[in-house]
Amino acid sequence: MPRIRKSEILLVINPNAGKRNIRLVMKTIREMGNDIQYIITHDLQAFEQEIKKEFDTHKVFVAVGGDGTVNSLIKYLIHCQDKALAILPFGSGNGFANELGFKNDLKNLINKIIAGDMLDIDVLEINGNYFLNLAGIGLDAEIAHRFQTSGERGFISYIFSTIRTYFSYKPILASISGDNIQEHGHFQMMCIANTRQFGNNAYISPKSDPMDGTFEIILLKDIPFLHAISFVIRLFKGTLKDSTYIKYLVSDGPVDIETNSNKYHIDGDPMTSDGNYHINLNPKSLKVVKMYH
Repeated sequence: MPRIRKSEILLVINPNAGKRNIRLVMKTIREMGNDIQYIITHDLQAFEQEIKKEFDTHKVFVAVGGDGTVNSLIKYLIHCQDKALAILPFGSGNGFANELGFKNDLKNLINKIIAGDMLDIDVLEINGNYFLNLAGIGLDAEIAHRFQTSGERGFISYIFSTIRTYFSYKPILASISGDNIQEHGHFQMMCIANTRQFGNNAYISPKSDPMDGTFEIILLKDIPFLHAISFVIRLFKGTLKDSTYIKYLVSDGPVDIETNSNKYHIDGDPMTSDGNYHINLNPKSLKVVKMYH
């Protein structure tokens, strides 16, 4: 894309990003002049109205928040050659932002946006919902649902919630089918990955690349506790690979998953279904500001 003017940048601020973070963003915007515009919305209807109103006059939309804020913008920007996404990460995991090199530095981000260098990123869908990072069915989905209703927040609370859920969770029955893919069995967790990590540098799919025109499905069988400790260590070291308990499938086309579980998540946001999941890939369909040079 050609160089971007500041007036063509719109910050989409999630009010749940925290008052301190929002004040910092507002202070930085004032320091950089009045050209950069922003919106803060508190409900979905207002969000959609504001985006539609501002869409034609802006070229780069900055998600100020976490992975959920990022995913909320995809349906407006996908397949648009003259629009792009950028991220100012203030979420708890920031999986996609971590992978693409986005930091909590608005001034640097604006400079990168103005340069106009872009990447073409793959976008995944599960049951019609777009996402850039990772979706999951099974244990991680159960954790996401419990964590949402617990009232707890923060990475440490999430770890304790994970441990409690691990000891009580039973594997689910699933069938996975697609081109050259046919799997059936009981699994503790099934992850659909566009990038390498859940967030917080936990690398569930070390070989995933959001620009390679493929995605990974990670099948995790019930892991005994002693092996689970080793699994967590390798997760954060980024050294997971095929084993007795984990299997990686790669696809560049649609995949269907039938399960006896109606819970799933998209980047930690809990969702429900009828137990059937359709995954689809949209290769190189979203422009994202390039941070690495």
